Amino acid sequence: MAHDLEHLLGRTLAGFHLTHLLGAGAVAVVFRGENVLNRKLVRAIKVVRPEMAADEELRARFASEALVLERLEHPNVVRFYGLRQDRADGAEFLVMELEYLEGHALSTVLLRSTVPPPIREIARWILEAGRGVAAAHALGIVHRDLKPDNLFLTKLGAVKVLDFGVARAMNDAERSRRMTRPGSIPGAPAYLAPEICEGGTPTAATDVYALGIAFAELLFGYHPFEPPGSKPRSGPQMLFAHIHEPLPKLRAIRHDAPASLEAFLLRATAKKPKERFPDSVEFVRGLEEVMKSLEEPALAIAPAAIVRTEFVVPKMRDTNPPPRVDVERGSRWTKAWALVALAVIGLLGFFGLRHMFP
Repeated sequence: MAHDLEHLLGRTLAGFHLTHLLGAGAVAVVFRGENVLNRKLVRAIKVVRPEMAADEELRARFASEALVLERLEHPNVVRFYGLRQDRADGAEFLVMELEYLEGHALSTVLLRSTVPPPIREIARWILEAGRGVAAAHALGIVHRDLKPDNLFLTKLGAVKVLDFGVARAMNDAERSRRMTRPGSIPGAPAYLAPEICEGGTPTAATDVYALGIAFAELLFGYHPFEPPGSKPRSGPQMLFAHIHEPLPKLRAIRHDAPASLEAFLLRATAKKPKERFPDSVEFVRGLEEVMKSLEEPALAIAPAAIVRTEFVVPKMRDTNPPPRVDVERGSRWTKAWALVALAVIGLLGFFGLRHMFP
């Protein structure tokens, strides 16, 4: 899909020299851009496709969202630097200047791993994503297209949420264009909340549902409504599943999961919005409580195994010790003198009796 914009490689757009193609989607193509005045200043340059940029409604929505996104600064949200209009080869483009990231989307974790990562690690990723979404919800911004593709894991291990505002503007424009086409709903069907599947309006609670489904997918190692061995579902089949099918029980798949995490996941993906966390702020608070039960357990020692050891503080050595006394030798001399004394007393007694009785 990017071949129609690959000719921009090597060109200068919005003050940036486009050096590499980073990715492409239905709405835009992303390039690595180096500032023409300072090549060390690198940005991700997202170029909206010309056919999209020509849509007056979409352009107006992008411009409106840009004003809001400039206020959204959070460590777990990709930084937005501005929206510009530029021309190249006679075509008009909308150009978004974004933070340049190195790493990969969380969706690639499922592709690279045959075994799901540890539960605590996955929970940390979703918690960080939730914090980024919570910052947006606090400003009244709804993402509307949360999925593992839009959750980016940097080389430093931090998670950042991508495409704030872009998805919202695009979804609104698509919604208004497709109102006459029944069954056509903008967004990724695999992560749409039941109320959106039925034509409802996106809210903060719909973002919570999408985060919950993404969380379940990372924990299970596959999408919860497309288990291994099953046929891939069509868009309408996936919408039906969101509306009618219960989420599989987490502990039946991950036996190492605590009950608190299973309860959390069921609430985050509840079919009725009123039964979910109302926004990502509450979602984060709930997950932080669950994380306490995921702490590494301390080593426990059974009482019978405890060995009590008494330590005796050694005395200082006396440099002038008293003279040694040979106790055994002294006792031998004492016995000898006692025998002599008894012999003398016996002789005196014998001679005394002879004198008294001649």
